[in-house]
Amino acid sequence: MKPDQSESQVNRTQGGGSIRQLQKEATRRAIIRAARACFLTSGVAKTSFDDIAARAGVSRATVYLYYSSKEHLLLGMLEEDWEAQCELFRLLRADARSPDDFASWLQQVIAGYRTRRGSMGLYALAVAQSPEMSDRIDGQRDRLIAALGESFPALVLDEHSSMEKRVDGQLMVIQIEHVCLMATRESQESAVEAGIDLVSRRMAAFVART
Repeated sequence: MKPDQSESQVNRTQGGGSIRQLQKEATRRAIIRAARACFLTSGVAKTSFDDIAARAGVSRATVYLYYSSKEHLLLGMLEEDWEAQCELFRLLRADARSPDDFASWLQQVIAGYRTRRGSMGLYALAVAQSPEMSDRIDGQRDRLIAALGESFPALVLDEHSSMEKRVDGQLMVIQIEHVCLMATRESQESAVEAGIDLVSRRMAAFVART
């Protein structure tokens, strides 16, 4: 260490986070990836913390340090999926105006949902065990609206927005989610095209009114 450098300065990265923080985040992500793989392969009930630790390349104690239960692990997976969901919503182009523009974006979002379709059936336990899940879901929908607003200011909802516009925006997000979830189930494929058409026209009308 140079004489004019403190230990904290040495541990700093160019991105502003400490090496230790980055290592902890990398370990957390490794545990979540391992849990997802084990749960999808063997099921939640048959997967042990030893299985997850072995797949993640960490000790069993380390897994418990980050996640105290399988329900906690499932919530961690869900939060990771929610962040990926926000990234998909940020793909909407700021110049989107016509139903075709929104339909093209919806196809991108649907493709992202399909890559994670296997995990969706795992979350029932986490939802049942978390009494605050309704508030979490509402919060996620607010984040999705905010993600749309990052590239499309007409969709921004703030304290100045009317209650009608706020409810309209929330209902629109619920419809987007519903169409995307339908697209992850083969039995619903025939309804997906109609759903995309309806939601695309709804989004175009929403933007035209703002």
